[in-house]
Amino acid sequence: MARGDYSQLYGRIEKAFNVDEISAEVIEAWLIQGKEGGKIKYGFDKSGKQRYVQSKGISSTGRTNVRIFAEGLSRGKEIYDEVDVEGEIGELKNLRKEAESLDIYSTKVVEKIDEGIEIAKEVKIQEKEILEKESGDFLIKEYKEAETVEERKEARRTLREELPYSLRSLKGWETRRGKEAFRLVFEE
Repeated sequence: MARGDYSQLYGRIEKAFNVDEISAEVIEAWLIQGKEGGKIKYGFDKSGKQRYVQSKGISSTGRTNVRIFAEGLSRGKEIYDEVDVEGEIGELKNLRKEAESLDIYSTKVVEKIDEGIEIAKEVKIQEKEILEKESGDFLIKEYKEAETVEERKEARRTLREELPYSLRSLKGWETRRGKEAFRLVFEE
């Protein structure tokens, strides 16, 4: 294996563990099996029988390097877990960029992030629909309670200030009911 080419090692780690169960400690323990010396598993021979090799152990410098290497590889699980917590689309897109550069589990983590982005988009749509419904009802109720022309002008001004920025013009309303409420109150 050429220096810096760890593709075979990455493949073995991906086969040995699932992305949701991997951590720096798990990788480190797996990498330094037989750190005190003794027999360690080395793969399989042509007939499929487990092969072993005698290990002399690993130095403290080697352990430190393995720990640093394992911490870098465990970032995939950290990102994978963050997807369940994060609901902001922008943050999920940033995590996706980071996940694309992972050495192991990149495709699995990116798939999970894409699912998280789709869920976040659906939630945003539902929140907007609820906001529009509540705002439309609020508009009509407040406007109908105003009895004189001056009160209605004051109500329009107050309503325009209290509406979310995205709903301060007719263009911001997506539902037909919301557009009708806006036209009634603001006569646009």
